[in-house]
Amino acid sequence: MDRIRLVKRLQSRLEEKADAKTKAWWEAYLKQAIPFRGVKKEGEACARRISEWRTADNLWRRRASGVAFVELAKNGDENFAGFTDILLQICESTVRHPERFSQTGTGWVLRELSIAEPQRVQDFVGAHVCEFSTEGLRYALGKLSPAAQDSLRRMRAACNAPS
Repeated sequence: MDRIRLVKRLQSRLEEKADAKTKAWWEAYLKQAIPFRGVKKEGEACARRISEWRTADNLWRRRASGVAFVELAKNGDENFAGFTDILLQICESTVRHPERFSQTGTGWVLRELSIAEPQRVQDFVGAHVCEFSTEGLRYALGKLSPAAQDSLRRMRAACNAPS
């Protein structure tokens, strides 16, 4: 079975089966199986197909659009040219959803991506800082420099300040 059909089948299963009780299994599967079997072998086509999930109505499918790439994010564009752009597009969609699991998934992706692209992650977080939950922001800042973390936390505090 080619990888794109496998991703489509997984997408259907995710829509039908994923709920709070099965979340851990799906995350383990997505973190291990998709990136290495799909993106490593099929590259950009597989990544783009999974990235389409970022606009899904289903929380778990939307979350999976980013969580699937957590293990690969630290390599940035070493995976393939444009990989970082795909991840930032995913995060731009998922950060706008206030659900805890959408926020934490976004934070995880950005935390790992900051290993390869610290300035791009810092710029992204700065542009979206008011959309992050406290927990999502904490994850996103996890591997940035202390100075960047402090600056972004001050920006976040200003979001909540009375006008």
